[in-house]
Amino acid sequence: MKKRSISPGKWILYLILAIQAAVTTYPLIWMIVSSLKDNVSFFADPWSIPKNPQFVNYVTAWKEGIQDYMINSIVITIATLFIVIILSCAFSFMVARFPFKGGRTSGWNVFLQA
Repeated sequence: MKKRSISPGKWILYLILAIQAAVTTYPLIWMIVSSLKDNVSFFADPWSIPKNPQFVNYVTAWKEGIQDYMINSIVITIATLFIVIILSCAFSFMVARFPFKGGRTSGWNVFLQA
C-alpha cells in the first residue's frame, strides 16, 4: 500500500486548527474546573485542579436563582436564532435567484464567514 505524505500546507493548517481548538476549549475546561472549588482554594490557587471537588456549588447556585438567568439566555438564544434563520433564508434566496453585480462574490463571502 502506498503511503500518502501530508504536504507542508496541510501541516500548517492542522497546526492552526489545533491551536484554535485549544484556545477555544481551554476557557470552558477552566470554568468547569473552577466551579468545583470552594472560595478559599479558588482564591489561593486559581490554576490548580481541585483536591476536593465541591459539587454543592451547583446546588447553591440553583438555590440562589441561576435558573432565571438560564431561562433568559435560552429565550434570547431562540429569538436570535429565529431572526438569523429568517434573514439568512431571505438573503440566500436573493443571491440564488436574482443576478446582480457582485452577487456571486457576496454569496461566497457570506458562505465562507459562516
